Amino acid sequence: MGGLVVRSMYQYMKPTVHFPFVYRIVMLAPPNKGTELADFQFNHVSKTFLGPNVENMKTNYDSYVNKLPFPTCEVGVIAGVRGKKPWFNPFLKEDNDGTVTIGSAIMGTEKDVAIIKSMHILMPEKEKVIKLIITFMKTGCFIKNKNIKKIPQ
Repeated sequence: MGGLVVRSMYQYMKPTVHFPFVYRIVMLAPPNKGTELADFQFNHVSKTFLGPNVENMKTNYDSYVNKLPFPTCEVGVIAGVRGKKPWFNPFLKEDNDGTVTIGSAIMGTEKDVAIIKSMHILMPEKEKVIKLIITFMKTGCFIKNKNIKKIPQ
């Protein structure tokens, strides 16, 4: 949800208020358009396990996540997939990392997108991901790698 925290920050930024300029950010499997998992009717126990913000990540057009502004800096998105059917989480409509689909991670305003084979929760620990982040922060794009696909914009 870090990507959503950054997007929510943008709604409070004002040009008259001093704030450090953000040049680039990388979002790891962000639910930028929400996640279908949040659309399910959860009971009290599941909300306790998943946290109170699951309500903010619904996919409907008027959900909190779909009202957030997009960052104005250069953005790189790294999304994870399982890669073959059956998809990792059968409750999600397309290939996914167990929590977020590629389609819900992408805003459409990114400078670059990298798709890697990874589970959502393990993504920050992967060496490939760390290298991609460093490269994007230095250059503004992800370097091609035989194990990483780029989505054309």
